Amino acid sequence: MQENDFFTWRRAMLLRFQEMAAAEDVYTELQYQTQRLEFDYYALCVRHPVPFTRPKISLRTTYPPAWVTHYQSENYFAIDPVLKPENFRQGHLHWDDVLFHEA
Repeated sequence: MQENDFFTWRRAMLLRFQEMAAAEDVYTELQYQTQRLEFDYYALCVRHPVPFTRPKISLRTTYPPAWVTHYQSENYFAIDPVLKPENFRQGHLHWDDVLFHEA
């Protein structure tokens, strides 16, 4: 995907997701886009801000159950750089070795 195509796709996805009213529509679209982009899996993680001391985490994923169980039992939620808000300040995540240096 060319850079200009990416930004066009990203804008279209933003608009499409903003129009969705049901969670199942979001999951269906994520599955479709995952396949279209030739990825094997997707994961959608929502961290609810309340309660403050122990926020609830909702996870919807197509990763194999064994991997999800391992991820949760090792509490990777706490160290996964993909889940850190500061990594998205520019609106995208630069995926490289520096990103994972603390993981």
